[in-house]
Amino acid sequence: MKTQIFTLVLLFFSSLLYSQDITFDSINSIEAKRNYRIINNSVWLRDSVHYFAPLDNGWKLTKRELVTSRDDKNRLRSSIVLRVDSSGKNEYSFLTTVNYYSNDILKDSLVMAWDNNSNSWADTFYYLKKDINGNVLKKIQTFLSIELTSYKNKDIYRYDTNSNNIYHLFEIKKDQNNWLKRYETFYFYDNNNLLIEKINHTFDYLDYDVHNYENFTHYIYGYDNLGNKLFLTKQEKKAENDNWLNTEKFLYYYDNNNLLINEIRKTWDKEINKWTDNFHGTYFYEDTVMIKEFWKHWEKDSFRIWSQTFYEYNNADKVIHELIQSWHPEKQKWNNSLEYFFDYNQKGERILYIIIRQSKKERKFLTEYFSIPNSIQFTYFIGDKDNNWVNRQRIINYLSDDNMPMERHNYFWNIEENKWKEDSNIFYYYDDFGNLAEKITTYFKTDSSVKSKSKIVYFWSKYEISKTDNLTVNDLNIYPNPAKKYIEIKNLDASSNIYIYSLNGKLVKTIKEHNQTNIDISNLKPGIYFLKTENNQNVYKFIVVE
Repeated sequence: MKTQIFTLVLLFFSSLLYSQDITFDSINSIEAKRNYRIINNSVWLRDSVHYFAPLDNGWKLTKRELVTSRDDKNRLRSSIVLRVDSSGKNEYSFLTTVNYYSNDILKDSLVMAWDNNSNSWADTFYYLKKDINGNVLKKIQTFLSIELTSYKNKDIYRYDTNSNNIYHLFEIKKDQNNWLKRYETFYFYDNNNLLIEKINHTFDYLDYDVHNYENFTHYIYGYDNLGNKLFLTKQEKKAENDNWLNTEKFLYYYDNNNLLINEIRKTWDKEINKWTDNFHGTYFYEDTVMIKEFWKHWEKDSFRIWSQTFYEYNNADKVIHELIQSWHPEKQKWNNSLEYFFDYNQKGERILYIIIRQSKKERKFLTEYFSIPNSIQFTYFIGDKDNNWVNRQRIINYLSDDNMPMERHNYFWNIEENKWKEDSNIFYYYDDFGNLAEKITTYFKTDSSVKSKSKIVYFWSKYEISKTDNLTVNDLNIYPNPAKKYIEIKNLDASSNIYIYSLNGKLVKTIKEHNQTNIDISNLKPGIYFLKTENNQNVYKFIVVE
């Protein structure tokens, strides 16, 4: 039986597979762990990570992640994960290999698990393959269930010449069983690359207790000359040779500003062999901003009032209040079903999120920013039976002057003692160049005594940036970042030419005599880029994603 370590979270592999990407320990960007850093004309790349557990008054090494090779562009080519046993002996755990196309797009990456029986790298733990345009062709992931059963998921994709996804196959595998198809989807597009048809095939599972049926679903889409979706028709059948049977239809209507104003949902009545009304929605706007939804439901022989939703916005057009109401026909009045409240700071960051369900307080998330000391505090509340907010959890992140994480403290609310008690903390330490050198995590018991500790040590290598005119790097924000098609640069001089470089210093795009702050980057491949303006010696870093 193969000995494989599946307890690692799959996200860990992103730190080894993509040495040029930024990954996150959690949803909070404050926990960003960088595998590279730009300092003046140098790139610092993380080459190894060592994990330690407490031993008497010191630490014992338990695991090592090592970058074993890079190419001439300093890109990761291979890495290895070694477990260290109690005697200090290294044991193979995972091996990662990475390949690239000539245009610097990732070609494939493979993570294999070590098999102690055959004494070799035997099993595919993770696999990712892309085409030369950066589209994913195949992906295999391994998961571990609560019952310690190994599951694998496999996705296979195909694309047309315009990089439109035309096929997707999803398969699953349990332990050492064969791959079983779960579903496959075919996509069809018009000359404008608009999706006009989709066929989904869900397979019968005789070996796994997941589904006991086979089903085909057909979606047909229609658009106007402006690309607005006019209708969606859904059909189903039970066998490949059966005829398609209508099930649902969605109709969409727009005003002269191309704003959706009506949506009609119909269902197919097999007895009378025609479409019948189901739902009718109306959208209301104020200066192109939606302020209300109103829905009616067809019952017996007429439309009946169903629900309505109201939206309120701040001066930046961000939603600050959303109220969903349902109609009570017997009492002839509206009842509050769900209510959301939001608030933002001057930077547009959300600092308050409240959920009210049927007039009862349910959850509240509060984010507070402090300058002295430089910190961010997240507090989570729940509503009690008396409809009062009760403390639940708090996270405080302390930052350096350049907003690098220094400390993170997690607290839970102790009801008996009526106070916050620390559950865990993390301390970050940096070397003289600003690279993260060490992270120590401590967990506490309910009596505040230490439950467990761990330490992670990071090692870096320095590489010089070439062909970039000795530019100075400045980590100013570009919005959005990461970006897909456009980036916006505030306070940009319109008379200044813009130059965009790849990570290895190659000039990939020049924008001259522009008159706007929105820059089109849709032709750039996914990766890390640097933007320089002619009148500014700073370089701005941004990431392009799929």
